[in-house]
Amino acid sequence: MSETFFIFLDLHDVIAGYVLELISRHGWPENPEAWTLYRMFPNVDWVAHFDEPHHAEFLRNLSPLDGAVDGVQRLMDRGIVRILTATKPGGESERAVREWVHWYLGADIPVICTGSALEKVAWINRNVVKYSIDAYIVDDHPAVLSQLTLKENGLRVVRFKAPWNDHPELDHLVTVKNWDELETLICSNTGGYYE
Repeated sequence: MSETFFIFLDLHDVIAGYVLELISRHGWPENPEAWTLYRMFPNVDWVAHFDEPHHAEFLRNLSPLDGAVDGVQRLMDRGIVRILTATKPGGESERAVREWVHWYLGADIPVICTGSALEKVAWINRNVVKYSIDAYIVDDHPAVLSQLTLKENGLRVVRFKAPWNDHPELDHLVTVKNWDELETLICSNTGGYYE
């Protein structure tokens, strides 16, 4: 691994508690192991939830996960941190995400909004894998993790453990359960390589 490397952090459920906010508003998910929010919370009106003004308000009210704010700050001393989120680009939701990052992380960290989990994978392939960029990708979404399971060109995929990504087909990935484990992995500057 080179001296300088990128750390692409998913925002929702790696840094900010998206599912925790859903639980506070709608109760425990019916299917916590499901791969999608729609299946986890089938009784939520998802059209209304993702309506731009409502979704932006929801995003602004997310709480940081334990250890995330200080952890991001320490990782910024270790590598080049970028927030990589599936939030829809443009519009009020993207503004809400950028405001949240500024309020809680207090830094001018670039935020990349892709619009969906699959678009996030496409962005990683176009901008990281294609150019052999030395990077960690830290995510919780099974659709992202399942598409980035092979180490390619310096890319190290890290699963941020959650009930919805606790699937045997993802067990070969380097997995962390919290921010302490993530910092230890990345700050060791050796973790995340595949054998």
